[in-house]
Amino acid sequence: MDSKQRFTRNEVMAIPAPAYTKTWHPVPHKDVIESLDLVTRKAGVGVMQETYSVTNKGANMFGAWTLDIGMDGKQVQMGFRNSISKQFAVGICAGTWVMVCSNMAFRGDFIEFRKHTSGLDMEELLSIGLRAFDRVVVDGKRLIEWTNQLRDYEVSDRAFKVLTFDAMQQGVFGANHFNAFLAAHDEERRLSKNQSLYEFHGAVTRMINKVNLFTIDERTRTLGNLCDGYAIDLNQRGGEVWQ
Repeated sequence: MDSKQRFTRNEVMAIPAPAYTKTWHPVPHKDVIESLDLVTRKAGVGVMQETYSVTNKGANMFGAWTLDIGMDGKQVQMGFRNSISKQFAVGICAGTWVMVCSNMAFRGDFIEFRKHTSGLDMEELLSIGLRAFDRVVVDGKRLIEWTNQLRDYEVSDRAFKVLTFDAMQQGVFGANHFNAFLAAHDEERRLSKNQSLYEFHGAVTRMINKVNLFTIDERTRTLGNLCDGYAIDLNQRGGEVWQ
């Protein structure tokens, strides 16, 4: 089952969960998906797109939903994970989906999580989902604001080379995606007619979106730190970073 990177909702919901024990209450992926489905429908928010990855023969699941909350051409992204093999707790995180460039970027922190212990049932999942949903929207808006601010930081050709090398060296995307990254960056520049951190970030997130969803939060956190570091250096040195 793990040979491909993307799965449909029906494929994920069909994965059975082990039986309960006194101390461990494995929740099927189906219940997590259905609870979040109820939460979004209750809020009157549609799900525009769904993406799922699984590992460990279906035991671990990561989902990403694009929520229909239009903000300047962008939508809030909600990510969630679940494990029926005791590897991690149920978790929900937030991010954004940039429609014009099809980029996915997640915040690294899971804003709600719950261990698989007794008492973790559909009612508790709904409570988790309701609490998380508000945070998803707030954090998503903050991430959109941060992303838009990247337009203020120009990137010279030399700085672009250094940023690209650092991104690859730090494992944000692999050398096998280098040519695709250059093509994505050219497309970003064509759309915006600019060369700033915004275009660099957009091109890199396209590469991140090609990998397993389980690594997106770590890779985007590293990318965010890289962009923040460049912006800080640019401010401190008066626009003379790696010229």
